Amino acid sequence: MESIYYAHFKVPTGYFWVASSNKGIVQASIHKSKEVFVEILKKRVKGTPIYALEKFAEVEKQVKEYFEGKRKTFSFTFDLRGTEFQMAVWREIANIPLGHLTSYSNLAKAAGSPKAVRAAGSATGANPIGLLIPCHRVIRSDGGLGGFGGGLPLKRQLLENEGILEKGKITTKKELLEFIV
Repeated sequence: MESIYYAHFKVPTGYFWVASSNKGIVQASIHKSKEVFVEILKKRVKGTPIYALEKFAEVEKQVKEYFEGKRKTFSFTFDLRGTEFQMAVWREIANIPLGHLTSYSNLAKAAGSPKAVRAAGSATGANPIGLLIPCHRVIRSDGGLGGFGGGLPLKRQLLENEGILEKGKITTKKELLEFIV
């Protein structure tokens, strides 16, 4: 059975949890308790979870730089585990630049299945590496925020951090559509 290392650290939106195999990051999320994070990890990855904060110094550095506005991209190795379609959607999400959005419809097209919009939404929701693969940058094609595993308030906070939404300002769907690439 493989060893899976995990840790957490404080970020402005709560706690960032991250787990890695020897190949790369397998799971990351914000706002989940240790119990919830480890439970999800055990269901996704067959392995022994071991808490090891020292293994994640670079992750902590880069994530904190992101929240400080000093980092636009992350440079990590991932160990993604999903279906072929999920992997295609996650690759497309990973390519959404900071300060931009895309739609579930655009993801479906880019993943090679233009009619699979709901499946693209499901794959987005199944993204195991939130923030690092920025699924918060995916919205509905009508400009609505859509869903988010961490909840819409967290999605709004992340989009505010990236300058897409203004804190305390109501943004129209039409205004959000201007950020789609």
